[in-house]
Amino acid sequence: VLSRLPEKEKKIEDEGTARMFFMPFTDGNFRKYLLFNSWWMLAVGIGAPFWQPFMLQKLGMSLFEVQLYSGMNIVSAILVLRIWGKIIDRFGNRTAMRLITILGGFNPMVWLFVTPENYHILYLEAITSGMMWAGAGLVATNFVLSIAPDERRQLYSGVSGAFSGLAIVTTMLASGIFLPPALAIGGISLEPEQVLFGLTGMARWSAQIPLSWVRDRKSRPVGEAIAFFIREIRPRILK
Repeated sequence: VLSRLPEKEKKIEDEGTARMFFMPFTDGNFRKYLLFNSWWMLAVGIGAPFWQPFMLQKLGMSLFEVQLYSGMNIVSAILVLRIWGKIIDRFGNRTAMRLITILGGFNPMVWLFVTPENYHILYLEAITSGMMWAGAGLVATNFVLSIAPDERRQLYSGVSGAFSGLAIVTTMLASGIFLPPALAIGGISLEPEQVLFGLTGMARWSAQIPLSWVRDRKSRPVGEAIAFFIREIRPRILK
């Protein structure tokens, strides 16, 4: 099957490795994108290793229930992939990413109010989380390609991927090393993992700041994209 797939001819690079690596950094818009993407991945990595252990150990969910959560997450992601594609095409990658950061910050906040008695609300969060990650996956691939020169797309994508991986690993490791103590806020008792979930939510929302610095010629007002998303998702919910 692989041998039958078409492949475009590509010019063989003759520059040195160091020169190739640093070349994308001469692009001001790419530097802004790299700052945003690293910021976003640092935010996503906060508490990332603790979602499923928290479900099993602190909420007392069974393995079947955890898998049910994951299954709902995947199904909702599949159902909205086409909608995210339309949003990216019509409103631009930056606008789509604004919606994703809004959802991305909201989802962890739901976990702050979850207890062993009401953990079933996580099944609703699984749906919104799946919607968010479906869009995040598309934008992660498409955004860097849209700002890179045609002949340098692979190079830009590779550098972006390297920084993304380093960023998320950094905060994942830091979350385990500096696991915060339990916290009580306004009558709500938070487990250490929930403190991290709250931090990742706020950090994801803060990624709107560097995102606003990235130029995207197709970007349109986020309000138009929200209205379009609601119109597109409503028939799927009613079904």
